[in-house]
Amino acid sequence: MKWAAAVLTIGVVTQIGALPSTAALYGQQQNDGGAAKPPQIAGGKVVESAASGSLVQQVRGVPGPAWVGYAIAAIPGHRGCCYSVNNGVCSTGCALEGGYFQGAACPANSNESTVFLEGERTANIMFRVDHGEVVKVRLFSPACQIDIGDLTLHWITGVRTSDSIAFLKTLSPTDGMRVVSAIGAHADPAADAYLRETAESQTADRRDRERAAMMLASTRGASGMAVVLRLLKDDTDEKLRASLPGALAQAPNFAGTNTLMDVATTDKDRKVRERAFFWLGRSKDPRAQKFIEEILSK
Repeated sequence: MKWAAAVLTIGVVTQIGALPSTAALYGQQQNDGGAAKPPQIAGGKVVESAASGSLVQQVRGVPGPAWVGYAIAAIPGHRGCCYSVNNGVCSTGCALEGGYFQGAACPANSNESTVFLEGERTANIMFRVDHGEVVKVRLFSPACQIDIGDLTLHWITGVRTSDSIAFLKTLSPTDGMRVVSAIGAHADPAADAYLRETAESQTADRRDRERAAMMLASTRGASGMAVVLRLLKDDTDEKLRASLPGALAQAPNFAGTNTLMDVATTDKDRKVRERAFFWLGRSKDPRAQKFIEEILSK
């Protein structure tokens, strides 16, 4: 595996550490989701069909209310699932139509609101369709159990990543849609370009820019970090800049620590400095802990 290092100037020259190139993150193959099995569901039923013709028409052709889903080749990383506690019993699994769903038992060490499974090369994308319109987009681990109530899951096999990205780009990236995260999960150069263009856009919604920057830093290796650092250095939206320390903190292998320490002491904007200190304080990197201790001792 080839590794790359990114170095950019923000106040002073900052080494962000060795990160994998995007090509290395994809692995040796960029397979589509192919004939991946549908998720395990509670309630409802599953109807399987092969991808055929236009994905837009195939998804929107479901009158609904129903769920439509397929698997994609995904960038290695964290996939989501839900967990809930009822009468002291913790279980994983997502109830997409509301209510309580008791799925698999929670991992003993789970203390977060989302259970993440690492290293997966596929992800499930699901759409809630009603009257031919997509009203929700969700992204899940293939291992996550799903409760769809009494609805039907229309599972499509053989969807190409390029078709999936093209379809998702036709949807409005509102909070309920989660389009940015769904596109960013794809192991495809078109997804890389979308994240970069969204993060750098001066007309995109700030929340979408923030999501794109987060995914660039956490899943796109050195090239993704380079985009985030350029935004931190040059972007004129101070609220966006204040969110970027959080993106840097998500970089794997503590690759953003040096930059966070630099930003915490040299950035021109007080809010950005405060956010850098905040994320350094939450970091488990010994360098960050030492930095905070030295600052507090002065």
